[in-house]
Formats: sequence, C-alpha cells, structure tokens
Amino acid sequence: AAGRGRGGLAVRVIEGGRDELDDECLLRRLYNEDTPAIIKGCDLGQCRTLWKDSHSFARAGGSRSVSVQVSNDSEMDFTNRNFEYKMIGFDELVARASRTQPSSPYYYFRSTSANRTSVPDFWTQWPELAPDVRMPRALPRDKVFSSVLRICSKGCLLFTHYDVMDNLLLQVRGRKHVVLYPPFDYDYLYIGANGKSSVRNPRQYDIERFPLMKFARPYECLLEEGDILYIPALWFHNVVALEFSVALNIFWRRLESSAYDPKDTFGNRDFLASQRAHSGVWKAIKTLSSLPKYYQDFEARRLIKIIRDRLITSNNETTSGRNPMSDPAR
Repeated sequence: AAGRGRGGLAVRVIEGGRDELDDECLLRRLYNEDTPAIIKGCDLGQCRTLWKDSHSFARAGGSRSVSVQVSNDSEMDFTNRNFEYKMIGFDELVARASRTQPSSPYYYFRSTSANRTSVPDFWTQWPELAPDVRMPRALPRDKVFSSVLRICSKGCLLFTHYDVMDNLLLQVRGRKHVVLYPPFDYDYLYIGANGKSSVRNPRQYDIERFPLMKFARPYECLLEEGDILYIPALWFHNVVALEFSVALNIFWRRLESSAYDPKDTFGNRDFLASQRAHSGVWKAIKTLSSLPKYYQDFEARRLIKIIRDRLITSNNETTSGRNPMSDPAR
C-alpha cells in the first residue's frame, strides 16, 4: 500500500532584497526560529543570466573531467548503490543532463576537490565559473566550510539525509521540490547506520513497510530559480529536480571548529563528541553482552531511560520555544 506522511508544513519565506546576502543580520533572522527558510529576491550574480543557456554554461565550465553519479533509476539510493561513478567532461555532463526529454541514464554531479582529500571550494576550484556567482558576505569567512556546485538531470531524486553543518542552497537554474524533517523525527525515518533513510521517496512510499513514517512532520517547499533555501544542521532533506538543475551549496560551521572532525572533507562526519559517545555506547554493549539476554534487555532499557531523561528535548520545546543554539553569538 502506498502512503504519505502528515500533510507537509509550509517552509517559511523571507522576502529579501538584492543585498540580503550581505546583511549581517541575515544569520540572526535564520536562527531566530531555526527552521528551514526560503530567501527570495536576492542578487545571486550574473549566473542567473549566463548559465541560462546550456551551451554557454557548458563552454564556460570547459571540458575538464569530473566524477559523476550515473543511474538508470531516477531515485539514486546510497543504501543499495543503484548508480555508478563515471568520469566525463564537464561540457558533456551539461549536454547529457540538460536534455529536454530526459530518459535513463540520469546524471548527478557534486563537485569535489581534484584529489578528493581537501574541502570543495567552488570559488577557487572553478575559476571559469566563480566570477558569475556572488559570494554571500553575511556568512563569516572563518565559519564557511565548503562550497559545492551541483548539477543534475530532470527527475533526479537525492536520498533523504542530514548534514552536520548549516547550509544555503542557491538555486541558480531549474526548480526543485524539497521535503524536510526536523531532527526529532529521527525515530520515524528509518535511518540506517550510514545516516541515510531507507525510505527513498517520502512523497510516495510503502506504508506497510514503513508504518512509522505517518508520524513524521514534513516541511515542503517548491524552490524556484533564484531562490535560496536555508537548511539548518541535522535537518533531514530529500530533493527532487523538476527540471534540469544547477545549484550551489555553501556549508558553514555554527559551532567552534574544534567540535568538528578535522579529517572531514565532505562535511558529513559526526561531531567529535558524537563519535566519542558512539564509541562509549559500543563499549557498553560489549560489557553487557556478558549477561543473559533477559538481563541485557533490562539494563538496555535503564540506559535508554537515562539518556532520554538527561538529553532528549521534548518536541514542544523544540518547535515552540527558542532553540538554545539559535543565538549567533554562541
């Protein structure tokens, strides 16, 4: 049986001006509610005009080889790996992905550094395209972690996942439909050990296989060309391209740099404190495994109660009260 979760809540809209991305108050406005937000009316630079024509965009990007995910299925799935990586020229990628009548295969490109051992930085690694995009000066440069160019075919769906950093998604070309879930919906989203949901498409899923999904509280939005979507850290999101899509992500650290894994080049590794906590959990599991199953169950429930009582924030506090992390001064 096919099903959907609760009716999607509307993502809040911030009507910005041309210079909104340079306003030092922008972060405070975003953090004020700490929910996703669409920022409209901003000046993204000449990319809105120069990248509109696929041939010109392909020419500007050049023929350098890039690693692209290619799949015969529009719903790319990291759990079952229904895609493969191929090296093709950037201009060829744009030509294939921008076909007006898309059919398999589908193409998804996420820019990386040349050796994949350093952090992606669009403004230094893509000098042919960088002058076309306006860098948001509202983001403190010492907090910016990475900037990632994304290109995909019409119909391409990106699996449900979360990031440990806040990010702005600058939608330069094409429209996208985005479904987002707050962090406290974790228990309903069938998250695997890899941090990704087993539910490939939350818009249409098997309700008998995923019955808990009906309790999740999705936020939904249509992202138009020129819009910017703010995705807070730890919010799950699933994105489908309604048209050939070109976008840019800018990730930044809200916490001090020391909270993040220094070996992380993709911005998706757990916080260092989280890694240590997980290590402690596995040690506890190993310790308790010496007991009979009946006693293991009892002690596990005791530990779960301690964690819930000490650390879990109630949904009401999270949605109606001020998030303690919402102060940019922190």
